[in-house]
Amino acid sequence: MNNNGDTKIYRINSTRTNFIYTSDSPEEENIVYNRSGGCFISICRGISIFMGLLVFLFFLSFTIFFSTKYAYETKPNLTLGDFLNHRNFLIEKYAKIPKYIIPKQFHLVLHPRFDEERSNTTKDLARFTYMGFIYVTVVSKKSNNKRIEINVKNLKISSQDVSVYRSLTWTHLDFDDDPDFNSHEILYKYIVVQRNKRDLNSVNITKTDPNNAGEDLDSEESINNNETTSDTSSSSHTRNKTYFYPKFEKENFVPIKIVDVEMDEANDKFIIYLATDMAKDVYYVVKAKFYGNMTHDKGFYYTYYDDINDPAEAFDGNYTTSTKYFATTFLEPNNARRLFPCFDDHIFRTPFDITVSRREDMTTESSPDLEDKEVIIYDKLFIDEYNATTSMKASEIGLTISNMNPILYHIHNNLSIIFYTRNLYFKNTKFASIQIPKIVTIIEEYIDLKFSHSIIKYIAVPNSDIHLSEVKSGMIISSEMHIITNILGGNFTTYSHNYCLEQLCLHISKLYLQDYVNYKTREHLWLHDALSFYLQTTVLKNLNKTTQAEHLVLEDRLNAMREELNYKSTALQYFNQQHIDDKNYYDFIKRKGASVLRMIASTISESVLQNAIQKYFVKMRDQEYADFIECFNVTKIDCMHIPRGLNISEFIHRWISSEKYPIVNVQRINGSIILHQSSHTEDDDGSQKSLWNIPISFTNSTVKNYSSGFEYWLMEDNFTVIHNAYDKNDPSAWCLINNGFGYYRVNYDYDNWKAIVRQLRYDHNVFPYTTRAILIDDVLNLARMNLLNYTIAFDLLTYLVAKDELTLHPWLRYLLYVFYAILPLKLTPLNF
Repeated sequence: MNNNGDTKIYRINSTRTNFIYTSDSPEEENIVYNRSGGCFISICRGISIFMGLLVFLFFLSFTIFFSTKYAYETKPNLTLGDFLNHRNFLIEKYAKIPKYIIPKQFHLVLHPRFDEERSNTTKDLARFTYMGFIYVTVVSKKSNNKRIEINVKNLKISSQDVSVYRSLTWTHLDFDDDPDFNSHEILYKYIVVQRNKRDLNSVNITKTDPNNAGEDLDSEESINNNETTSDTSSSSHTRNKTYFYPKFEKENFVPIKIVDVEMDEANDKFIIYLATDMAKDVYYVVKAKFYGNMTHDKGFYYTYYDDINDPAEAFDGNYTTSTKYFATTFLEPNNARRLFPCFDDHIFRTPFDITVSRREDMTTESSPDLEDKEVIIYDKLFIDEYNATTSMKASEIGLTISNMNPILYHIHNNLSIIFYTRNLYFKNTKFASIQIPKIVTIIEEYIDLKFSHSIIKYIAVPNSDIHLSEVKSGMIISSEMHIITNILGGNFTTYSHNYCLEQLCLHISKLYLQDYVNYKTREHLWLHDALSFYLQTTVLKNLNKTTQAEHLVLEDRLNAMREELNYKSTALQYFNQQHIDDKNYYDFIKRKGASVLRMIASTISESVLQNAIQKYFVKMRDQEYADFIECFNVTKIDCMHIPRGLNISEFIHRWISSEKYPIVNVQRINGSIILHQSSHTEDDDGSQKSLWNIPISFTNSTVKNYSSGFEYWLMEDNFTVIHNAYDKNDPSAWCLINNGFGYYRVNYDYDNWKAIVRQLRYDHNVFPYTTRAILIDDVLNLARMNLLNYTIAFDLLTYLVAKDELTLHPWLRYLLYVFYAILPLKLTPLNF
């Protein structure tokens, strides 16, 4: 207590705070309290402050995330709404294998069992299953790592069948110079194996006239009889009863203790936990034994079919068939994990050694050439070992095992074709053997580079889906319906010569371009895939199949523009290997890329584009890097209709880097039309996001010239006026924009739409079928985007029935839109 004049001040000390009051005595009821210090925050207020801090940190993390370069490199179009619902993104992220474990060399051994009886070599296998071994040499680019992750799906692996060894002698000289861990070289640099392989003498292939039916060769005798096999007793390999495998000398390898193994089925991973840390830049070997089932889908595909034993019986007509078996690999884009444990990711590329066992009556074929074969007398088992491949993804290897006999067509000194097909139908491969050399010649002349393969291996898969096809290095695995023609009677369905020719052009184009694909030019990945579609139509035109080429050009453009609205990111330049896993999106990018290339060719001329493509591939061959757009800067462009000041490189770059496509709006005024552009999608708020320099083709009801090129331009910062575009005194006069090559939609004003509708009802054949299909596709999709009244769309569609439209494409555009409209109704549950 302190005395301050007449006032007595009492202080009460507590562990929580200090209070003071002024009064005559502490017993009085009316005491006035004053705060002199301490913490006066209540529990409720403290919780409120804490929650406020959490909310602040939460939004601060969002700001940091969206401001980092990493966020936009990983997810370039990620919005706030996407991030709040990013569960799928996180699942995809954790499903990826860490990139600091790099495979350097891969040895794959496969031993399948079909319908044969159990034996000592198949005692552990049920029918139509297989077993195998992997020997993977890996290196860790990160210290203090105790786990190795490998992609596995629907395979059985036992913990006791997994081993890990540390090498004491292998160095980078046995492989390649290790890429820098923190650089993009890990993702895009080829890993070239430098170890020694046994050299083989050249194989003498018997010449066969392609105009004859072909020469039947047994793969075990005819093809390999002239082969001089080198010494198979290599110091780096040893051989047990059945398989090759690397020889692990005790003094060269130390086994690493495995603590545990885990099968992560949700992420398709097999995880090995080690007892000790993996040393950085030291080589390890992972050995694993696995079991799998053959399937009728992706992975190790198998089927059975009826066939004759001797191809000569096919000419007689009197023959008996028996059941045969066939198995092959369909691994793209990420189904190699269904066949064997692997690093099934686009960032990993490694050389592969492939060893396959087979029965005596079966043959094997793979994308690399056969290096050696050995007969295991016991159980009459054959072992085929193939040469090491170049560095490739796991999904790029190709393998087939079947009862088929190879049919060899020797075209000329630089090209031979080996068909694997049913003996019963081998004579029906003649059409393909005649067309393939023509296709190769046309592509060589267009690209101005020689075809890199002297032998094309064509595997005709029996009973497969018509859409199943994969192109490997020097090898095509495709449905037999793509090459088998002219089969009369029976239950076998064949397609026309025109359809088979389309497929052959596409497959050979992919095979040709595959050797020039380089993943260092990430911004041009779309180009490598779109060029195969572009070359397909170019080859068809050179083969005088112009109508077929027009069909494909139209389908590519219309399908790509329809799919544009289904994806958020559609810019060609931002397409990368991660998107290949989505097959529908991958197909869309290829079709859009081919359509943009055709528009560019129609704008600056086909010869200018061809010259730029030639320069691009020459640089890819010589330097392993090229910029497609820069190739136009060194190409002379002499086009009268290109406006002054237009930079061709900028024009091309804008089309491959912009999202979606433009919409050209046409307004009629006193005989003239005014053109301006907009960009609109279903999710837009009406604001323009991108503007293009648009080439414009034009015709009207007087001229009716649908083959004219791009004579006008709609620049990004201006509008275009075409004078005397139509007869203003004729209410039925119409004008038309876009001859079919422009990758944009056109929205006319009400009067011009009505004039087009009147013309279709009166005589729809005034418009080519391609124009009619484009009009239907535009009017329905513009109405779908709320840019056009559905009344106009339905008025235009009435001509289909009124004029008995007999062409497929206009009807197909209408039916596809009906399917789009009905699908949401089918997916909506009905609640009564």
